[in-house]
Amino acid sequence: MRYNKELIREWFKDRNLIIVTNREPYIHTYNEDGDISCSIPAGGVTAAMDPIMQDLNATWVAWGNGNADMDEVDDKNHVPVPPSRPRYTLRRVWLTHTEVKNYYLGYCNEGLWPLSHNLLSKVRFEKKQWNYYQQVNSKFAQAVLEECRDN
Repeated sequence: MRYNKELIREWFKDRNLIIVTNREPYIHTYNEDGDISCSIPAGGVTAAMDPIMQDLNATWVAWGNGNADMDEVDDKNHVPVPPSRPRYTLRRVWLTHTEVKNYYLGYCNEGLWPLSHNLLSKVRFEKKQWNYYQQVNSKFAQAVLEECRDN
């Protein structure tokens, strides 16, 4: 995907870009030897936004779901990415197993995803999942506010 670097840089020259997604652009996991490796998940959002984020030295707020993610962050839940040549900050948000089940696998994947892809016969919303959706979005909002305070 190509984009106009000069236009993006001009627009954000006096601004701090923070994007928020469920899935993170880099995942840290333990391999069989107990060492930590970093991978880039497949997906359109990462492929589209990662180059822009690198050009702008921005902040990406996302759910940290790799089994080694907690071991790679600092005391503010930050990790510089990409690992080989850090260009921006990944701010991880931590979710419990129950939150993942109800918020992500439930409300997002059973309700919002099919709704957004015009698969109306597959849309399923549950009150319990809606409550978790609100709770988890509050966690993301709090993380964004903390990132804005320093800027």
